[in-house]
Amino acid sequence: MGYIPLFLNVEDAACLVVGGGKTALRKAQMLLDAGARVVIISPQFDSAFADLQSRCGRALTLRQETYSTSDLSAFQLVFAATNQHALNRTIAEDARRNGIWVNVVDEPDLCSAICGAVLQRGPVQMAVSTGGICPTLAVALRDELAVQYPDTTGTFAAAMGNLRDWLREHCPEMEMRKRVLHRLASRENRDRCRGWEPAALLPKLQHDAEQLLREFGKTGLRD
Repeated sequence: MGYIPLFLNVEDAACLVVGGGKTALRKAQMLLDAGARVVIISPQFDSAFADLQSRCGRALTLRQETYSTSDLSAFQLVFAATNQHALNRTIAEDARRNGIWVNVVDEPDLCSAICGAVLQRGPVQMAVSTGGICPTLAVALRDELAVQYPDTTGTFAAAMGNLRDWLREHCPEMEMRKRVLHRLASRENRDRCRGWEPAALLPKLQHDAEQLLREFGKTGLRD
């Protein structure tokens, strides 16, 4: 298996989806949710694309035409989501030749990039992949993670991000900051914080961080 786990920043990136069915719709929605600029090419579109177009405005362009190799030149990421194996293979070959990452739905051998089963909890993303050999298992594992990591995980992550910024201002020693964050990110502490309201969570974490800094021998926090 030649894949490595990698999260791509596609905000404002030009991405292409080839296909006009439900699968292409899901891929387009995923890209749009991440802030990409999406072009979709297909001779025909499922009726749901009209609603997607009305909601996304200029971030989405529908081109009702057949795919052409020249269509790839402007894009950084391509999804081949047609029901035609030969066309999907052509798109994959064109993308590789142009050095563009490509995902071919249900054909991992043609992919240079694959999408895992994703669990989103606020800023936290967890993706499970089987390298394309059994997506159903990846989904099952993702669903198990969903039970283990509730919605409050995202709230806690956002507060920890703010705490990290606060620590940069109040503690100049990187290793000390890392020790504090590591302790506060523990499962034990996450469980203790689970019932806290978002507005009260950061002050609590700041208080705990101050205690840990003193515990670790740090004195004289900056005002």
